[in-house]
Amino acid sequence: MKKLAMFLVVSASVLALAVACNPPQNTAAPAAPAEAPAPPQGTPSMMGGSPDAAANPHAGDDPHGASDPHAGMDMGQGMGSAPGGGQPSSLPVVVPDDVKAMFKSVKLNFGKKDGSDTQAIEVPVDGEAKLGDSGLTVKVLAFLPTFYMDQSRISSVGVEENNPAAKVTVFENGKEIHTGWLFSKMPTVHPFPHETYTLTLAEGVKAAE
Repeated sequence: MKKLAMFLVVSASVLALAVACNPPQNTAAPAAPAEAPAPPQGTPSMMGGSPDAAANPHAGDDPHGASDPHAGMDMGQGMGSAPGGGQPSSLPVVVPDDVKAMFKSVKLNFGKKDGSDTQAIEVPVDGEAKLGDSGLTVKVLAFLPTFYMDQSRISSVGVEENNPAAKVTVFENGKEIHTGWLFSKMPTVHPFPHETYTLTLAEGVKAAE
């Protein structure tokens, strides 16, 4: 009997040790965490406005809005594209009514490239004049006291002579040789192309009051 009791005690101890070293495994898969509910359509973002606006704070901005008074304007060096990219293009020229009423003619400086025979010549807008005995004739097509060019037109911003420009056509012995803009404050920018003579814009001439 003592041997049987000893065997049972030893067997119980071994079984208890085996259970302690190898606890039963929980084979059930853990439950997946609940997904957060999707926000309703059209919910404003943290930055205000639509989610797209949050991703791009400039989304919807008008690139030609009032915050940039020069937006959409190819200013070049303050005179449209003329200084850096050739003569202004064939966009329509719109002369404001107040400019037409104020300026009736322009004053041009004409002479030889060596500096001799320089003279000032007043030419009416939409009129023409002979340039001495050079065989040249100039016609003034338009005058803009503050030259302005955007993507759709060439015009003037106000009547102050902040950036005076005149569009002219020059004829030599009756043949047209040049049409382009003369800029008073930048006379060397796209100058009148001629081997012997120079032609520059001095200023606009206001109508007599």
